[in-house]
Amino acid sequence: MKRKSILSIIVFAILICSCQNITTNASAKNVESNTLSSNAAPQDYYFGVFAEKWDASASAFVGHAFIGIGKGTPLTCDINGNETEIWGFYPQKKIDGAKSYWFGPVDGKIASDIFTKIDRQFFIRIDFGDYLKIQLKVEEWKKKQYQLTRNDCVSFLIDVCNTLPKRIVVPKRETTDLPDDYVKKIINQNK
Repeated sequence: MKRKSILSIIVFAILICSCQNITTNASAKNVESNTLSSNAAPQDYYFGVFAEKWDASASAFVGHAFIGIGKGTPLTCDINGNETEIWGFYPQKKIDGAKSYWFGPVDGKIASDIFTKIDRQFFIRIDFGDYLKIQLKVEEWKKKQYQLTRNDCVSFLIDVCNTLPKRIVVPKRETTDLPDDYVKKIINQNK
């Protein structure tokens, strides 16, 4: 009996530690957000769009747009295994991202963004069918090539948002829109 309770405590501690980084992002200061997280129920599914702002101190970094889905309270995980899955679309090799603008598509990849800084976020409730559609769209993007402004992180976000035409307004993308600018448009058009 004693071993079982010690094992339970260890498993619980591992769960809490593995979720800590996800919940930390949600409580970041100066994050523009809507209020779904404050009234989400454990059985609710949700979809989120996120942006990390352009950072002048980082060389050639223009920001990043990414998506998240989950069940329960956004940007958390709990003892029942509910957690936020967060992904973005990237060039396979970072240096190829800039090259793709001039020389054409390069290999792309879907990567987890659970540790990416969140400067802007927007959530909507979805149903299980929508959740599955988004999962399928993410799988589809695992086979795509990356090309800056044509098939990049914002393009990925737009394509996923387009799987929810009755739930989210998807604004037109301008060629000069940085990821943060585009996510700001989504937030403003879906208030």
